[in-house]
Amino acid sequence: LWISTFHSSGLRILRHNASRLGYTNGFVIYDDQDSKGVLKQIIKELNINDEKYPLDSFSRAIDRAKNNYILPAEAGKRASSVESDLQAQVYDRYQKALLDANAMDFGDLLVNTVRVLKEFPDVLDFYRRTLHYILVDEFQDTNKVQYMFIRLLAEPRRNLFVVGDDDQSIYGFRGATISNILEFEKDYANTKVVKLEQNYR
Repeated sequence: LWISTFHSSGLRILRHNASRLGYTNGFVIYDDQDSKGVLKQIIKELNINDEKYPLDSFSRAIDRAKNNYILPAEAGKRASSVESDLQAQVYDRYQKALLDANAMDFGDLLVNTVRVLKEFPDVLDFYRRTLHYILVDEFQDTNKVQYMFIRLLAEPRRNLFVVGDDDQSIYGFRGATISNILEFEKDYANTKVVKLEQNYR
C-alpha cells in the first residue's frame, strides 16, 4: 500500500529506475537554491542580459514547461520569440547540467517518472501489476504531468478513484489544470460520479 504525494511516488520509482535515463539511482535532488546556482552559471555562459531577462523568468519558464510535460527539444520547437527561444536554450543547458551532476530538481521527479513509464514498457508493466487501485485526492489541483502519471498507471484496469471540487481549484498559478477534473468523464467514459452536496462538518 502506497500513501504518498505525487513527488514522493515519483521519487520511489526513480530510485529503482533513474539509471534508465542516464542518472544513477542514487541521484541527488536539487532545491531552489541549487537550481538557481546552475541557472546563474548558464545565464553567464550564454552572456544573457540578466536585467532584461532576469533569472526568475527562466526558473518560472522551466517550471511551467515541466508542469506541462514539455521537454527541452519540444520547448525549442515551440519557441516563437527571442525570449521564448532564450528560455528554451537555457532549459536545454540546465537539464544537461543536472544530468552531468547526477541531479534532479523537484519538477524532474514527475517528468522523469513519466519518461521512464512511457519509454520503458517493462517498468510501466511492473508498476501496473503492483498498483491495482489508485485514489487521488484534491484532483482539481493536479497539473498535466501529474495526470499523465496517473493515466499511465491506471491503464488498462482503470481502477481510478478521484476526489475533487472544481469550485475549489486554487493552484492555477502553480500549473494546476482545472480541465483534468472537468474532462475526466471524457477520458474515462464509464465513470460513476458521486456528488457530495451536503456538508457534514
